[in-house]
Amino acid sequence: MDFNKLKYKLKGFMSYTWEYIHNVFFKLLLLFILNFFLFGLYFKEFFKTNFIVFIILLAIDLFLIKKLLYKRARIAKILVILLVIGLSFFIAQNYSHTLFDNFGLNTFIASFSGGLSDKMVLSGTKDMLKNTAESGKNIIESTSGSITHSKEDSQKTFEYINQLRKENGVKTIQWDDKIYELAKWKAEDMTKKGYFDHVDPSGKCVGSYAKDLGLSYPSNSFADNIFGYSSPTWFDQDEAVESWMDSRGHRYNLLYSSHIRGAIACDSKNCVFIGQGGSGWVCDTGEAGLAFWNSVGKQPGEK
Repeated sequence: MDFNKLKYKLKGFMSYTWEYIHNVFFKLLLLFILNFFLFGLYFKEFFKTNFIVFIILLAIDLFLIKKLLYKRARIAKILVILLVIGLSFFIAQNYSHTLFDNFGLNTFIASFSGGLSDKMVLSGTKDMLKNTAESGKNIIESTSGSITHSKEDSQKTFEYINQLRKENGVKTIQWDDKIYELAKWKAEDMTKKGYFDHVDPSGKCVGSYAKDLGLSYPSNSFADNIFGYSSPTWFDQDEAVESWMDSRGHRYNLLYSSHIRGAIACDSKNCVFIGQGGSGWVCDTGEAGLAFWNSVGKQPGEK
């Protein structure tokens, strides 16, 4: 057995696990609170007369777990989620009654159980969901232009990219403020003009606009990754990075050894990483892009 290789893998696993917990801490906290409440109600036999409420809460719980797993269900993610759920079960089993009593929830639960039934809950669910959906739509429409990550958030995700580069034996790259502005402009341009492509409606790539932001490097030395968010409510830049690591061409760009500098930026709908260095990047898209990436060699860590 190669203990050095095992040590390296274990170190990488622990590093990824810690980074994952750090980036989704508030989601994990919400998962803990939701499961504590679920288990607490279960131990009070609340769901015997309110099964519809259980279904609704369970659906929310599963949706949150799906968001925590995202597309790539790594073992580290699964173990962390199971740990949080197990912890919430243990604490709810021993302390939920006392905590519910301290917050006055026991009286409320008792009155709720005695005065409502599944039939009553079900009859009001349709209107409630309709009103909630309409309110949510109004909120998203009114705030979608302002939901964005700060520069500090982007720099933290950029550190995550550099961590992935180190784990795969590639030198780190420097953060560049002007490239950040270029990435931010690209994300906002796609949102504003309603397209999702490396090439904009006028047929230009992101490098063609570099000079407008004071960048003097050749236009073909810029290479961008783009990612579209399906829900700004669960906006997490690291999701974009993990998705890129599962995609051949995007992974190639993230781990490209000749990159010297770069940045990542996101708005309410799109996320853009730009690496700068080397030369000869071609802004291929669609079938031409896939053909190019199928022709290049594999990178470190790529199966």
